[in-house]
Amino acid sequence: MEVSSLTGPIATVENLVKCLDGQYLNPYQIGLRNTKTMKEIYVDVEQLTPNTDHFTIDLSQEEQGTYMLVIAYKLNEDTLIQLTYYVKN
Repeated sequence: MEVSSLTGPIATVENLVKCLDGQYLNPYQIGLRNTKTMKEIYVDVEQLTPNTDHFTIDLSQEEQGTYMLVIAYKLNEDTLIQLTYYVKN
């Protein structure tokens, strides 16, 4: 799926994935990687509001640069959905 790039240091990400019942599906994993240093950052997905239509990524305490953001969802046991964004911090 084609998604737009984001601009930080605080970026609001629209949740594009819904369950078959029409409710938004929360990601089971969110990770970022600085494209220059390769430093990886993981977001605690347990802190997200259930069935939210958007969430915020805060990179204000991280090094400036471009980050690759991967958001992974499990629709069911056999269906994995991953969205990839670039975030300019």
